[in-house]
Amino acid sequence: MVRTALRNGDWNMVEQATRQMGAVQRQQRQWQFWSAIAQLQHGQTQAAYAALAALESPWTYYGQLAMATLNKPLILKSGDPPAPIEVSVTPVNNAPGRTAITLYHLGLYFDALAEWDQFLKGLNGPAEIEAAARTAFQHEAWLLGIHASSLIRSGKDWRQGYVLPYAQEISAAAAQTGLRRAFLAGLIRQESGFAFGIHSDVGAQGLMQVMPATARWLQTHVAGAATADLHSIDGNLTLGSHYLSLQQQHFGGSELLAAAAYNAGPGAPQRWLGRWTPPPGPWAGPIFTANIPFRQTRHYVQSVLTNTVVYAAILDRKPQTIWPEWRLGTNP
Repeated sequence: MVRTALRNGDWNMVEQATRQMGAVQRQQRQWQFWSAIAQLQHGQTQAAYAALAALESPWTYYGQLAMATLNKPLILKSGDPPAPIEVSVTPVNNAPGRTAITLYHLGLYFDALAEWDQFLKGLNGPAEIEAAARTAFQHEAWLLGIHASSLIRSGKDWRQGYVLPYAQEISAAAAQTGLRRAFLAGLIRQESGFAFGIHSDVGAQGLMQVMPATARWLQTHVAGAATADLHSIDGNLTLGSHYLSLQQQHFGGSELLAAAAYNAGPGAPQRWLGRWTPPPGPWAGPIFTANIPFRQTRHYVQSVLTNTVVYAAILDRKPQTIWPEWRLGTNP
């Protein structure tokens, strides 16, 4: 009901539907956010701002939307968060942790994640998990470290959780293809967690999870990708960034639609826009994203946009907001 109401601009129905939800569902951030926006639309400013303030978070999609609505940019201060507490947890001296890191470096990424997850479940509290993440990063097991950091609430571990390996290569690929490096980094974090040799069950390869058929098409149709090796770091970045750039150009510069196309295929967002395009306005992007019919793609787009804002704050060292990222661009 909420998604239908958003498509129709029916803010009364948004409020009605959220009130009818069960207590547990009503506590989900997405429904709290849209209920607050409905209150704003009805002039209930004080209640709306209070609800949005409770949702504020630089590390979640709806938290960033709440900050943007309240005109509060994301600013990562040099002293935020405080220095991590040293604890005596060393995964490499613990059998499950040592096995996980070994499996990771053998290229058995999913086995490594399963072993690592079991190891993390046996730790006591955020400080030990943070130490485990730090150890994983020290051993360049990027995906394991990111997974551990994601378990630490409130973004306390953002410096580790938003690590950026291959920074020079990512910057070069972004410059070559006209992408923002924060957008490229945010997408790679979601695609592979910077595990350069990972491949999916359907055959997607490397940092940017490029399909072999897509790589062959790019090699024959895009001059800058003609000699790119799908299985090397530089080559995979070249292929993936060219493909992402093509999607962004096709969808009028929209990072939101480019991310959707990268995940679901370029035909999918084209079909969605053909069936229904939200009217222009400040909520067009979030309303479109909320109505992406594929749950996996919907969450993927939200994660990529959230990552992008954080990486932009880290890389550009100035206040950031999700507002530019959620625009739909010029429809083709």
